[in-house]
Amino acid sequence: MSKLNPTSRGNGGVKKSQLQKLVDNYYEVIKKKDENGNIVDLDRTKDSKSVWFTKAAIDQMFADHGCNAENNNEFGLRVYFAVHKTGVLHRDHEIPSHYHNQQTVILVPTKNINGQRDRDLIKNDEDLVEAGADGKSGDTEGEGDGRGVNHGLICPPDTGCGCAID
Repeated sequence: MSKLNPTSRGNGGVKKSQLQKLVDNYYEVIKKKDENGNIVDLDRTKDSKSVWFTKAAIDQMFADHGCNAENNNEFGLRVYFAVHKTGVLHRDHEIPSHYHNQQTVILVPTKNINGQRDRDLIKNDEDLVEAGADGKSGDTEGEGDGRGVNHGLICPPDTGCGCAID
């Protein structure tokens, strides 16, 4: 377990040249299965190099879980690496077909709870809190609805995303 101060964790600055090198490393190391089950190299022109979320979506995720100015040092963000597949998500939130087999990330808020640092605030399916008639989570315990944030803009396959690197 890291001995870093929670307020200083995640504050290591990365310059553009370092970002480029880290992404280059990713494309050199990571492989994936194609539709035929063959292990293949990533294609820089087709495979995801970034996923973008609005600040509003991130702020809302934290607000839904009770994060505010007084307790924001108790909260954090865990980023899960994932790959989209058609048919995994609910039909009302299905991925665009060009996102199939693309890398993505899922954002999950974390909180320090009962001495356990950085505990995921994502719930088991049967424990999810459904939205009420007003569209709000209906959660009265300040734990949020128990979901992470998905559906970031994946670039590529989308284009014109404003990525800092090629």
